[in-house]
Amino acid sequence: MKHPREIHAESLRELLSLDLETGRVFWLHRTEKWFHDSGSKTAAHLCAAWNSRFYGREALCWKNQYGYFAGTLLSRLYLRSRVVFTMVNGRWPKETVDHIDMNRGNDIPSNLREATHAENCRNRIGKRGGTSRFCGVHWNTAERKWKAECVGAAGNRIYLGTFDDEVSAARAYDATAAVEHGAFARLNYPMSAD
Repeated sequence: MKHPREIHAESLRELLSLDLETGRVFWLHRTEKWFHDSGSKTAAHLCAAWNSRFYGREALCWKNQYGYFAGTLLSRLYLRSRVVFTMVNGRWPKETVDHIDMNRGNDIPSNLREATHAENCRNRIGKRGGTSRFCGVHWNTAERKWKAECVGAAGNRIYLGTFDDEVSAARAYDATAAVEHGAFARLNYPMSAD
């Protein structure tokens, strides 16, 4: 089985049209070169049947269990975000595609950026069900203080200290995350001036 990356960007552009404003893709009219005779049906018959059924319809439009739009293309499963990235950039991403706004269904090209797995993990909402409402902060019961930590660029855990109040711990996390994670930092106070 061929890896999905073997479909060239030029071929994707022959098969799909991209709406740059919505990130949605649609099936283009196919020629017979995409079909071959199968049993009693000729390539011309299969091509005509395919076009009458799919031409102009939205492609890669079912949402998977993780919230990404996906679908099959030439009998292989693809995530729409990766296809859109490839169509716009002329190449497949080396690792993964990150949704800047964290909305996995928003495949507008300006919302997609190439990322490593680690960078993609940094651009996430803080864990739910924790003791703090902030990323990188939790309550230390033994010390009865707020503890701040950040995962560094190298994957190491950086201890930032304990704080009397939750907001101070969150700001300490933000300062370190901004340096360690750069453009992929998910800050507690992204619009803060101080």
